[in-house]
Amino acid sequence: LKSKTNKRMHVLIVAILMSSTVMAASMDDLKKWFKDDDTDNSGLISIPEFEESYKAFFGENNRQFYNDVYKKYDEDKNLGLDLREFARYVMDEQWEALDLDKSGTITKQEAESHYMRTYGRTNDRLVNTFFTHYDKNKDGIVTKAETGHND
Repeated sequence: LKSKTNKRMHVLIVAILMSSTVMAASMDDLKKWFKDDDTDNSGLISIPEFEESYKAFFGENNRQFYNDVYKKYDEDKNLGLDLREFARYVMDEQWEALDLDKSGTITKQEAESHYMRTYGRTNDRLVNTFFTHYDKNKDGIVTKAETGHND
């Protein structure tokens, strides 16, 4: 699934790169974003709600993208993303933004390159915090399994 990196993902990536208590901070952000997008308070983000949020960030309408997202992430096929499904979507997008070579792993060089490309500067402390937290086997490479995020 290809899509543009959005402002939400940048905030989430910064939270991940800045915090050693990443999952708690990230989940708070995810819950807020979910609540903001679930405009009818149904506990699900419908395709029209997702479409409205996407258009607000990108100024474009991409129905094929919306359909692709729901086809992949709406696991129970109820035409809405619950918080768990939404979190999986955001985490996949976040992973895709950091995994620049699409190898399925994230190296320090990729994290630094992403940070430079996105923010115009690097921050070794933040990148090192990310790797200290997630590189469980200390091999200099972060895998999805090490983050607790699996497909």
